Amino acid sequence: MIAVNRRWILVAVVLLVWPAAHPELSASANEHEVIARDGDVAVSMNSQRRRRSRPKRRGGKYEVVQVAGAGAIEGVVTFRGPIPEPETIRVVKDHETCDRREKSRPLIRADIKGNVADAVVFLGDIKSGKAIPQTEGKPTITQRQCTFEPHVQVLQAGQPFDVVNGDPVAHNAQCVQHMKTLFNPLQPTQGLRNEFSIRRPGLATITCAVHNWMKAYAYVLWHPYYAVTGDGGAFAMTEVPPGEYELVVWQEHLGERTRKVMVTPGNTTTVAFELAAE
Repeated sequence: MIAVNRRWILVAVVLLVWPAAHPELSASANEHEVIARDGDVAVSMNSQRRRRSRPKRRGGKYEVVQVAGAGAIEGVVTFRGPIPEPETIRVVKDHETCDRREKSRPLIRADIKGNVADAVVFLGDIKSGKAIPQTEGKPTITQRQCTFEPHVQVLQAGQPFDVVNGDPVAHNAQCVQHMKTLFNPLQPTQGLRNEFSIRRPGLATITCAVHNWMKAYAYVLWHPYYAVTGDGGAFAMTEVPPGEYELVVWQEHLGERTRKVMVTPGNTTTVAFELAAE
């Protein structure tokens, strides 16, 4: 008992002396930033670490204005280095619909030149500009042959969209954003359609608990200055107000990368955005 008491006394002394001897560490450890809140539960992490690992995305108000002297941004997203091997997916149920063979899903979908598809490119700090285009029909996330289609898309904050079961087997669609489940409907029958919207900007991940290999991504934005790269890795944005912006590229395996870009009146800024594994 005496030995145990001495050990706890020693621990208490270390906890009292360490912060005084290392004030720079205690100050850093106390600089927390709340990144998610749900009712009375708050999750936080060190703010310095967050700045290194994930750039802060700004959302909120966007003002539609007449754009004078508009410019444009265009470019190609490429990957430098060996392309990672695709992940292997074992199909363990509903073989008549989902297939009996193993599937593979690329971590980075790129051509032989390294041009990256399914990357979301957008301006991360724009506050005003052109109107958000009105499209015919609602965006849709469809479960087809036990795969979500499309795999990657952009949604506007608050924009209604449908989740549709296109298969003759049961699915669900659990959508998680900022560590919070936004919706999780069971869709037991083919043709069942549910409508949702996501108000907060940021990345949302959609998965199916019935078939755990199914995954899709929706990046929610508050403005129209974005593109999703196709097979050639190209992107373009038009009617951009002149100024300096943070250009963001998100890719599901690599996360987000940013760089500054300058748009001048009446000109097109060309950007070669090269990604690499860290």
